[in-house]
Amino acid sequence: MGFNSAFKGLIEVGRRYGVEINVEKPKIMRISRQQSPVRFMIDLKQRENVEYFKYVGSLITKDAKCLREIKSRIDMAKAAANKRRFFTNKLDLN
Repeated sequence: MGFNSAFKGLIEVGRRYGVEINVEKPKIMRISRQQSPVRFMIDLKQRENVEYFKYVGSLITKDAKCLREIKSRIDMAKAAANKRRFFTNKLDLN
């Protein structure tokens, strides 16, 4: 069974339980050392290949390296530290 037919099966099962899957939204990412895009079609429409996406708070990249995830977490920590510094500074009421 190909992935396309498996996806269509998933759509049918979802409908039985009252769940509609938006077939316009899925995007494709191949995690591999080979950087060739994947050709994937749903309802005769080519799906978009992406370089990375965020899943359950973690950044997943197509090369399976964590450099982008580390940079993202450092940036989030810096932003949180700046907010904390802003709220803990004493305000001059004059």
